[in-house]
Amino acid sequence: MRTKGLGVDGKNVEAVLMAGGPGFKIYSAGADLIVVGGKKTLVFKESDSAFMDIMQYVNLKYQPLNQHDAIKQKFNSVLVDHGIKKGPVSESAAVSEAVNEWGVPEHESVEPVKADLLDESLDHWGIPLDEAAKAKAKPKAPKAKIAAPSVNIPKGYQKFVDGSGDLSNVENWKIQVQMGNSVGRDEPDVGGWGSPGYVFINPKTKEVIPVARSDEHHGGYDLMRHLASKGVVKNLEDWGYVYIHGTHVFDKSDKTFYKQVYQTWLDLGGKNIEVEIYSSGSGGKESFIGLLSDFIEQKSFIPKKGEIAKSGQRLIQALERYATLVVQALKDPNKEAQANKAAQAVVDLVNYKLAVSKPKKAAELALASDSFQGVQDAILGMDGIKNIIHQGLREIEAGDRFMYGREYATFFGDTSAALKAFDALGAI
Repeated sequence: MRTKGLGVDGKNVEAVLMAGGPGFKIYSAGADLIVVGGKKTLVFKESDSAFMDIMQYVNLKYQPLNQHDAIKQKFNSVLVDHGIKKGPVSESAAVSEAVNEWGVPEHESVEPVKADLLDESLDHWGIPLDEAAKAKAKPKAPKAKIAAPSVNIPKGYQKFVDGSGDLSNVENWKIQVQMGNSVGRDEPDVGGWGSPGYVFINPKTKEVIPVARSDEHHGGYDLMRHLASKGVVKNLEDWGYVYIHGTHVFDKSDKTFYKQVYQTWLDLGGKNIEVEIYSSGSGGKESFIGLLSDFIEQKSFIPKKGEIAKSGQRLIQALERYATLVVQALKDPNKEAQANKAAQAVVDLVNYKLAVSKPKKAAELALASDSFQGVQDAILGMDGIKNIIHQGLREIEAGDRFMYGREYATFFGDTSAALKAFDALGAI
């Protein structure tokens, strides 16, 4: 992301360029917006009435089309009211709502771009300037050539994928963030290069679209719809996904289609990963936990009576390992690092696999704790993960109306068998 030091109230503030047009630029600095233009630098806070008008302009592409004119006029009024532009402004000179290919607002050159703005050219973002500006703008160094995968990436998306080989290596590829609609704590924003999570596949054409984690809002479908609107991908209904971290959700009517998607993934070198699949539709929900190849062959769905599902087995094993290491660490503090690593495995399984509110709250406490004892209490204590789940299994066994019975049955398989395993854990 492009940053710039701005002078605000006598202080140097690091700000990120978000958008610009003839005679103005919009930056973000923390929770504030900064508009620069007309020899003025104005700071707008969330509490300011103009803040939302500016934000709506910056995100114009994502606003309803029938509101674009009103948003433009409101934003133009902000510029006029604060002396950045002179009013009244004719409709032809109003701020344009034009947005570049990847959702960054750009301007249509209705006025010459001033020479003193050229050194901060928005061309850095791929935002077109007028011809006069382009002639004066400093030439950019050629971009280093990126590696090209051996699989079929649609032409319009190839420049955003840096990887090599087939899908066996896809988790190591780097994907340039396009929309930034799901930026996590350690994930890059628009323009940065991040790892993929969802990999979309067209089993008819064998085309592949890996999606950066920062673009995976609504399971990556927001990006896919955007690519379809630009003609980068065709027939969106022909595309399905593989989530390389394991959990898939789709309608039961799409089961046959997803078998084709998974088979294409394997044919293109994708790993035969273990997945948890939840499908719904006519006849209620179904679940499957196993390898992709097992799902294709439909060997099994819900585990048989007396069997604990693999996800449940992993959590029980993780809790057992953590409890054992805690006992060892009490005698030998050098074991604390190993115990903390085992604790992370427990927390990850609860957060991303079981995903039930009360255990998740305990997992959040474990993550937030900066002490060995605090983590131990959040996992093994009276109100910790182990006891919360154990009590839930007891309620299911007793026939009580347990709110998360379906989720526990999906995660553990046979909950009676899981209860016996948790009874055994209590003896550790």
